[in-house]
Amino acid sequence: MKINLKYILLVGICLSALAKTYAQTNPQDKVMQAIKDSLRVLELKKIDNLGGLSKDNLILMGMHSSMLGSSDKLFQWCFSEPGKLDSIAHYPDYSQIVSNLIINHEEIEPAVSYCKRSGGEPHWRHIQHSITKKYDKDRALTLVLNARLKWYKYKKDGRRYAKYLIPQIELMIAQHTMPNDWRGAAALNDNAWDVFRFGTNRRQFRKALTWVEKAIKIDPQPSKLDTKANLLYRLGRKAEALKFEEQALMLSAKENNGIQDSGIQDSYHKMLRNEVTWPDRM
Repeated sequence: MKINLKYILLVGICLSALAKTYAQTNPQDKVMQAIKDSLRVLELKKIDNLGGLSKDNLILMGMHSSMLGSSDKLFQWCFSEPGKLDSIAHYPDYSQIVSNLIINHEEIEPAVSYCKRSGGEPHWRHIQHSITKKYDKDRALTLVLNARLKWYKYKKDGRRYAKYLIPQIELMIAQHTMPNDWRGAAALNDNAWDVFRFGTNRRQFRKALTWVEKAIKIDPQPSKLDTKANLLYRLGRKAEALKFEEQALMLSAKENNGIQDSGIQDSYHKMLRNEVTWPDRM
């Protein structure tokens, strides 16, 4: 009998990952299910006909994308048959999401892991060039921006985090991948808040202000008014900032049986005393 060495190695990798899961959670049923899922993915990787995959198969493979590579059929179908894949998965962006996960796993994660051990920083331009050459420019830009943000968050480098957050959000807006509903409004507000906290110049604050203003139009909430007030305060527009902070306080009281949000109260009083309302580090 011929032994499939690659198969054995993949199983070994799966079991190693599962050992970590077991050490953290220790529920035997979850571990056994994870083993079954991993072995099932290895079987599904052998299917060479897209029609042989079901919605559940694709979801399972997507959840275990770290077991997949660019040489696998599923990855190739993400480019040659994206519409059919998305249709089977019943998810409009399935092919793009899974292919991006695999590219990230092959092109970015090894460099990031190495730099975490060595203390250096990934060569982002080289990585972006490599992805562009193999795939396309827009995908490379998106994946590298995402990776840089995760890296600077890991390094607690707020200044550079804010610097690269702005082009990422602007790219999402330009590509219409930012939902035009409460989810998009929440994302715009959260990212505007991060720029308020870690940004370093007026251009960044003005850009974040446009995000939160869009968010307020979609879904006006006290937290969004508070974000706008704090950005105005960082821009030196104190009178306007206090006006929006007062609106945030009134709205928070209306939504909470007359009780004002304590965090917004704190920022409001700091503004009155001309104190900073942002942290000095990430």
